[in-house]
Amino acid sequence: MNRPQWMPQGFADWATGRTFLSESRIDIDDFPFLFTLLNYAGFSGLFFSLIWFGILTAFYSVFSGLSWIIGGGILFGFAALMPLSSLYTNSIAERKVYGTRSQSEWNLYARRAMTFLIVLFTATCSVLIWFTGGISSPFIPFYVMVYTLALTRCKIPRPGRALTLLFILSFALAVLLAWKGFVPQSLNSQLLGTIRQGPEKEAIDFVFAVASMVVPYLSTGAAERRERRRRSDPPATPPPSEGNQNEQSVVQTPGARA
Repeated sequence: MNRPQWMPQGFADWATGRTFLSESRIDIDDFPFLFTLLNYAGFSGLFFSLIWFGILTAFYSVFSGLSWIIGGGILFGFAALMPLSSLYTNSIAERKVYGTRSQSEWNLYARRAMTFLIVLFTATCSVLIWFTGGISSPFIPFYVMVYTLALTRCKIPRPGRALTLLFILSFALAVLLAWKGFVPQSLNSQLLGTIRQGPEKEAIDFVFAVASMVVPYLSTGAAERRERRRRSDPPATPPPSEGNQNEQSVVQTPGARA
């Protein structure tokens, strides 16, 4: 992708993923493991969002009109992380068999894919935090958990300014909008106050806090086991090229005549 004339080179490299994950700090064979972690992050976000939305639907009149659209968009964002991360994992794992890109192009592809998935998670979870009360949202520990995993596991060049700014600004915007009352009409301040004081909120705060510690342990272990299986599986046999087929026919012809 060509850089526009008005865009500084440094910003263009960051925006296209060229410098978000340093090539010298992470090997391309490590990306399938990182994509798997984001797969589990998407599943966790979808699972716990459904639990909280179910509680809000059962005990409070939250979902009506625009709220249904926002809630559906949040669930879709988390759900999209799972097939996309699997797609990127398979592409990286099979690059030597079916890939036509050069090594540098595959490195750029992997970094861009990782950048897109992280931005997708940040946007989805920020909207979820805004939609579920801002600073009182039970999903803040989950948001911080994924930020910490991304900063450490992805080996982003220290101190990870781009990632930190992305997560902080997204979180600050979500909290500010909720604080100023820019929420769907069904989520008025009186209803949000009732939710904050309800026993369901205290229970879910405890469950989500514990889950924020348990989920990284389980997802990291599962991702490591999956990566070990992938590395131990025999590589797929590339399809024979036209040139190889011609060579085989030439070699087999004398034998066939004999």
